[in-house]
Amino acid sequence: MLTKNHLTKINENILLIGETGVGKSFLAKWIHQNSKRSQNKFLQLNIATLNSQLFESELFGHKKGSFTGATSDKVGFCENVGSGTLFIDEIGELDLEQQKKILTLVEERTYYPVGSNQQKKFNGVLVFATNKELSNEVKKGSFRKDLYYRIRSYMFEVEPFNNSRDKKIRIIEEINNCKMKQNKLNIVFSMDLLNFLKNYHYPGNLRELRQIIDYIVFMANDKACLEHLPSWIAKSEVGSVNNDCFYEAQGKFEQSFLTKKLLKYQGRINYTSEMINLSKVTLISKIKKYDINIKDKNDISKLRNNLIDFI
Repeated sequence: MLTKNHLTKINENILLIGETGVGKSFLAKWIHQNSKRSQNKFLQLNIATLNSQLFESELFGHKKGSFTGATSDKVGFCENVGSGTLFIDEIGELDLEQQKKILTLVEERTYYPVGSNQQKKFNGVLVFATNKELSNEVKKGSFRKDLYYRIRSYMFEVEPFNNSRDKKIRIIEEINNCKMKQNKLNIVFSMDLLNFLKNYHYPGNLRELRQIIDYIVFMANDKACLEHLPSWIAKSEVGSVNNDCFYEAQGKFEQSFLTKKLLKYQGRINYTSEMINLSKVTLISKIKKYDINIKDKNDISKLRNNLIDFI
């Protein structure tokens, strides 16, 4: 089975497939940094944003006067990357004519700058990425079969972030990276927030995790809590995710149950402990743990409307 570590030793074309936001560009850069090419350049070209003319100009470069606006010679990505790694994202968005240009680059390792008849040699390694099922695109006639066969030899599927076996590690890594980036190394994440991040289903994959943590670190000062989550995460999601944590759900039950009973028995600890069959020592300990105020009757009564009727 092809693993990420295998990819660092490959000097041929690599194809990364996976949903939007799973971290294909992150993996491409990681492959480069852990390969023998790490001292050379890593360049990324997102072709989805380029029209046909700009695509060729960016990729292969152009000669002065080769088209309107070409006021000087331009060095393209293929030449600029040297012996490094050229990452071409969203290859599934190429039209058939653009695919033909890529096929020549892949098969012959050569290219021509726009407006030039001088052939140049490509010395780098190509890493492609797509969120499309290219075999289906081949069947529909929107992707060249010969190009597909040439780039699929080392095809690696980047699994969704929610299925990642190292999800917890990645979360901690992203937190530390973001704290360093924003120079907020002293921020502490509450257990509630960490549990949320661990159990939340990320529809935007790794990209969404980064957005969330970046927002949290920006908004928080000393301690990051659930209240620092971005507004696009609904409160109902926060509640449902946190309830997936057994000990947190247990704690919420205990707090609500004990508060309700103490209200019912007017804060009398001895009588309450007897009625709920819980030792006085344990009851006092849990009152302190959940910060239940039994002295101020008015303060306790304010909680009535927020209690969940577990009984």
